Amino acid sequence: MLDKISNLFSSLIQVFTLEVCLECQKESKSLICTSCIQKIKRTHNQPQEPISYGAYEGVLKNLIHLFKYENKFGLAKPLADLLIDLVPKDIDCIIPVPLHFEKLQERKYNQSALLAKELSQKLRLPLFLNVLKKKIKTPSQTDLSKTQREKNILGVFSVENENKIYAKNILLIDDVYTTGATVQECQKVLLSHRAQKVFVLTLAKS
Repeated sequence: MLDKISNLFSSLIQVFTLEVCLECQKESKSLICTSCIQKIKRTHNQPQEPISYGAYEGVLKNLIHLFKYENKFGLAKPLADLLIDLVPKDIDCIIPVPLHFEKLQERKYNQSALLAKELSQKLRLPLFLNVLKKKIKTPSQTDLSKTQREKNILGVFSVENENKIYAKNILLIDDVYTTGATVQECQKVLLSHRAQKVFVLTLAKS
């Protein structure tokens, strides 16, 4: 009798802990189901280049849009799970690409910081949210050419508390890699403040 009650209780727990995949709307153990993950077109990462999980299209593009613009904060964990196996060895700390404080006030959150926080917890690595700063507010990069993006982002980042990154191998986190202008500017600034290496990891490559 007790075994039957225990089994029934376990079944009820499984039912009530099921979530709904935000892509296909089917019941799932996570906000992204295995079937939808398998539909993501993976990128072929080259040595010495930024690392991305997949192409910025289809399922992954939809999920990033939900995460970035529709306040689906719960996606931070399953999206970070996709990145775990891509993290380079010998990382000392994690830093997200920052937003300007006015942009942060408008959006209320930084999606790259949420990803970085999840990775920090999973990997047990220090997370520095107040080292790399975006000191100048810039227009959106979305509709700009590569050259325009480079000019738009030039000189807008700064570093505070540089002692925290001295001789450190940094994992820089962003959501989407397009032309590379933003992460390259971040890398340049961090290295100029005596970081050892700066590795770039993003969810998607456009």
